[in-house]
Amino acid sequence: TFTTVQQCTFTENHATAPDGTTTAALIADTSSSAVQHVLRNITISDFDDAQVFTWSFYVKKDSDTDRFPEFRMNLFGGTSEANIAIFNTSTGAINTLSNTRWLSATVETVGDYWRIALTIANDPAKGNTGLSLRIDPAKLEAFDSLTTTASLTGSIIFWGSQLEAAPSAGTYIKTPAQPRE
Repeated sequence: TFTTVQQCTFTENHATAPDGTTTAALIADTSSSAVQHVLRNITISDFDDAQVFTWSFYVKKDSDTDRFPEFRMNLFGGTSEANIAIFNTSTGAINTLSNTRWLSATVETVGDYWRIALTIANDPAKGNTGLSLRIDPAKLEAFDSLTTTASLTGSIIFWGSQLEAAPSAGTYIKTPAQPRE
């Protein structure tokens, strides 16, 4: 569950999920003057410093070619590292903008959804103790820097976020809903 909603609209139980239940969330950026996102920070200090993490989730397919969701796996608490991927909800293509620690980024078709799996490795020399999972629902498809663009708006349907201390995504295991803080 995403514990921080930064100005955007986060509507749980908005759409039919890949498992047939009405549990997929709408994440919407409605402001053309502020970057909006959802975020969850996770402490990783209990793991081996060289741990590999895979974040998998489902995004509903659509034909929007004006906005592209950005997914971030940022390591922090030492020498921070941003790991950013832009996703095309129409074609299923991933444009990796920052590949500091990326090991892999995969996409598979699951009915009306894409299942995306992003894998990074923590670097013991960096001393990072936290991992941030962040979704910006509306970004440019491609740009040559990490500059944020606030003018884009749009939304995605999102479901089944799962973080694993593993080199690839396992079978999705639904866990009880956790309230946002």
